[in-house]
Amino acid sequence: MNLKERWENLCKKLNASNCDEIWSWIEAAYTKPHRFYHTLNHIDHCFKEYDECSFKVPEIDLAIYFH
Repeated sequence: MNLKERWENLCKKLNASNCDEIWSWIEAAYTKPHRFYHTLNHIDHCFKEYDECSFKVPEIDLAIYFH
């Protein structure tokens, strides 16, 4: 599952609105040229590590997207 699909699934779980708009903001923020480390690849890596954990809560997903 890619990051956008994961975001969409999280939004459904949270019954959140404006998900497409917020995703556009997330994507724009993490693809800015000055971001050498905190990129979409970094977010993907964080989720791969998180997926190894047995404890799952939406707050952690949100923290990964917005850290």
